[in-house]
Amino acid sequence: MLLQKLNRKRVKEINRKIEKRFGVNPNFRGLFSEGNWIYIYTGTENLTEISGAVSAGLNIGKFRDEFMPTIEGAQIINPEKNYFMLKSGKDALTWMQGNDLSAGDIGCEAGYVIIKYGDDVLGSGMYDGRIIRNRLAKNRKLKM
Repeated sequence: MLLQKLNRKRVKEINRKIEKRFGVNPNFRGLFSEGNWIYIYTGTENLTEISGAVSAGLNIGKFRDEFMPTIEGAQIINPEKNYFMLKSGKDALTWMQGNDLSAGDIGCEAGYVIIKYGDDVLGSGMYDGRIIRNRLAKNRKLKM
């Protein structure tokens, strides 16, 4: 485990980019990274004291040029823009099985969008202007 604490400048940059994309500043603090993966961790900063730890904190997403939220990251953000509201339980099931969605023009910018059904946040996908590509991890998909 090579978690590194992110400096304030980097945390501020991540918060700013999330706010620009999703309309909400999550005001994250205590962020760590392992490669491009971002974690929230509020325990001791000396992670080397935890013997045998595989990971620490809550994985909220991957950050390169854009922020790709995990399901948990999307739930924490709870966006005001660039989200897609599913209309039926059938659509929600289709999404949770790992399938892409034909969406057409949904009023979102191309890039990552957060998928919601009612009050539930189901994850995120990559929107290209007509299709939302499913980005759920294999182990999070429903098997039917």
